[in-house]
Amino acid sequence: MVVWIVVGAVLLVSVVLIAVEGRIMHKPESERSDRERRFMRADRAVGRANQSYARSIAPWLVVGLAVVGLAITIPFWAEGKTGAAAGLTAFFLVFGVGAVVFWALVLRKRGPGSAWREDQDRQQREADAAGRPRWFVSVKAGWLLGGMFTAIGAAALVTSLIGGGGFVTASILLAVGILFLVMVVIQQRAEAKR
Repeated sequence: MVVWIVVGAVLLVSVVLIAVEGRIMHKPESERSDRERRFMRADRAVGRANQSYARSIAPWLVVGLAVVGLAITIPFWAEGKTGAAAGLTAFFLVFGVGAVVFWALVLRKRGPGSAWREDQDRQQREADAAGRPRWFVSVKAGWLLGGMFTAIGAAALVTSLIGGGGFVTASILLAVGILFLVMVVIQQRAEAKR
């Protein structure tokens, strides 16, 4: 119960911060107060730290989880439950190998000093100067992320309603997906006005 209270509080604080951030981002940088500029600098620093984590640490955590998942399948193989074992083994192999491939093809090329990072910094400066909200690296990325969370949340919610259990987790995933979709719609509308 305590975990859900903490998760709910974190989500509520996140929504409030996103709302404040969106209100500030709608103003051109020249019209922002010193307090708003400090807030946005801190916000960008947190975003950079999150990107560093996502680029450097998260893929290897996923690989570690995949290895643990593969170890969990050993008893299924030993008991002769080959259907479940094969399905889980395939899932965890795709999960782990996918993380390594994504890191190799995309994430490792996005570090500090890379052309991609420089282009993102330039686009962020232009958006700030013009007063355009920009949460995602592209509108397409925002739609994909929001759609993924919404679809997983909706599927989990339907599953929890049919089978019972997991209702809160499914609701949280769905809420995050809807929040991302709202954010991407705001960003897309702002970019369309440029």
